[in-house]
Order: sequence, then structure tokens, then C-alpha cells
Amino acid sequence: MQGGAGIYGEDIIIDSCTFTNITMFEEDTDSAGIFGEIYNSMIKNCTFEYNVRGLLLEESEDVTINSCTFTNNSAGITPIMCYNGIIFGCTFESNEYGIRTWDYEIYEKFGYGWDFVDILQNYTLSKNNFVGNEEYALEILGKNNEIYMNNFENNSENVNFEAVLSNYFHSPELTYEYEGKTYTGRLGNYYGEELGISYAGIFDKPYGIEGMMIS
Repeated sequence: MQGGAGIYGEDIIIDSCTFTNITMFEEDTDSAGIFGEIYNSMIKNCTFEYNVRGLLLEESEDVTINSCTFTNNSAGITPIMCYNGIIFGCTFESNEYGIRTWDYEIYEKFGYGWDFVDILQNYTLSKNNFVGNEEYALEILGKNNEIYMNNFENNSENVNFEAVLSNYFHSPELTYEYEGKTYTGRLGNYYGEELGISYAGIFDKPYGIEGMMIS
């Protein structure tokens, strides 16, 4: 299939669909399994495999992506100018990039500037598995995104350096009880050893990220 499914609107639910073998359509650089601009919507239980991009969201808000599988895509999810969303319980395996906001072809086609701070904001990425991705598991630009309780295994690089400067790689502060005592703390991520060279200082421990923001 060429081009993919273009979806524009609000209050949309896409459930249990498969998007596969979406290739580039002539000069259409925004080809993807799903591409579009959506609001207050949910994509769940879907499979994206062997696509140029699995899911391409542009200027979208309040989108939840839940329990989806992204395998063997050039990029699993490409969110650009997206705000206030959730990516939860998804698997990103054997892609070139798991989640990628740094997409030069899209910037050029739609005339976006290079204000990277606005590319992805106020997203929560939690309980996702990033396994065996060839370049980056996460290559994200933006700010105030919360990334925690994710599993990173056997990726060439887990996270790009720029991501750790303006995003939170831990949960909000939690209060819990254990053996009659009350504690406060945060939940991080599990980072398996990277297969390539790390520029973000992230190897095999869920802490020690140099320059990491703490809320």
C-alpha cells in the first residue's frame, strides 16, 4: 500500500487495526500507516509493521496511544508539534527509530522552523518496551515530557542527548507506605546496555543521567 490512511478530526477511536507495508507515495514525504491531525482521540491495540512511518501525528492534542505494537518501521511514531498526550503500554521493536520527532523531510515539507522546544510537549511515556531498535529507541525534542517505567533493551542508543536536557526521565513524586512507614520517591526507567556509543550518558542503570532535569 502507498501513502497510508489520512485522518483529521476529533473524538476518534481507532481500535485493533493493522497497518503494514506502507511505502512512500511519489513525493509524498509524510507517508505513514496513519498520518493526520487529531484531537481528544485514542489509538489502541493496533499493529504497525514494515512502514516508512508507523504513526505520524502533526499538530495533534490530547491523543492517547495505548497497547500498540510497532515493528520493522523506519520510525514507529513520529509526533511533531503535539501536546498533552499519552503513549502507554506499547512495544517498539526492530525499528530504525522507536519514537522520533527529528524528521527533516517533514520539517521541510510543512515549513516548520527549528524551534525544537515546541515539537513535543507535556506527553507521558510510560510502561513501554523499546527493544532492538537500530538507531535510537527515543530520539525526541521538546520539553516537559515525563518518561518513566519504560524498558530499554538492546537498542543501539536508548535516548538522544538533547532529550535529557528538557524532559523528565522519572515519574512525579509518589507517596507510599511500606512496613508502617511513609516514603516519597520517584520511578525511573530500566536501561539495558546500549549496543552503540551513548551520547546521553545512559547505559544500564535507571539513574545517573548527566544534566537530567528534576521537577
